[in-house]
Amino acid sequence: MRTKVPRPSVSGRVALCFLALWCAAGAARAVAIVRGPYLQAGTATSMTICWALDEERPCVLEYGTTEHYGTRVASRTPTGQPRSRLHFVRLEGLKPGTRYYYRVLCEGRNLTVADPPLSFTTHLATASRPWSFFVLGDSGTRSRDQLLLAALIP
Repeated sequence: MRTKVPRPSVSGRVALCFLALWCAAGAARAVAIVRGPYLQAGTATSMTICWALDEERPCVLEYGTTEHYGTRVASRTPTGQPRSRLHFVRLEGLKPGTRYYYRVLCEGRNLTVADPPLSFTTHLATASRPWSFFVLGDSGTRSRDQLLLAALIP
């Protein structure tokens, strides 16, 4: 004997369609970096790498002296919780004057696809050669003064 299953009403079918679309959109949306990654407090043997995500998710920093990386470190967050929008990793025990490559992984996906790959070089252990640097901060909103300053930079 066949049992007849009642069909949902038109409003019920519309609600089911919206629910399916909403679930599919949420599942397909990938987390993204919205700030950084940027470097802080570098020394001859250490570096801090920071970044911010558009959602609260746990991350891993992968780094090494070649583009094959080799070492993974779970990121830390200001709150101490693994799921956060703000992340950082303090790398210690690095070799002076050495180039390191790095990338940020979230849920197994590389969030920092770059060509060439992201890298930094640690400071030399001693000041054996002259060096210089340029610092530019951009935390503004394209004010007149900021645009004038930008025009001065070659």
